Amino acid sequence: MIKHAALLGKDDSEGCEIVLDARRKFFDAHLGSFLCTLAEQPGLQEHSMLDPVVRVAKALADEEAQVLGLSSFTADIMRLGPPEPETMACAVNSSGRLPVLN
Repeated sequence: MIKHAALLGKDDSEGCEIVLDARRKFFDAHLGSFLCTLAEQPGLQEHSMLDPVVRVAKALADEEAQVLGLSSFTADIMRLGPPEPETMACAVNSSGRLPVLN
């Protein structure tokens, strides 16, 4: 947005279009899809503190998408897997210690 504003100040329409295109592509490929996916996760929807935060972030993303001229996002692109069990012990060997690289 700052770069876009600077280019507007210089009356650089070609530069403005390049920056706007890059913003659209990044938002479409990454941020919009990610926030939509988060907002549709049952574990987050049931969380008393995270659900409102995710909903606000999604609402802001929807507003930005509208400003950028993008359509609404769906979570078809990304799906989070099932939550890991509480007993998950990443990178711990049978002795209960973290492995050491020599």
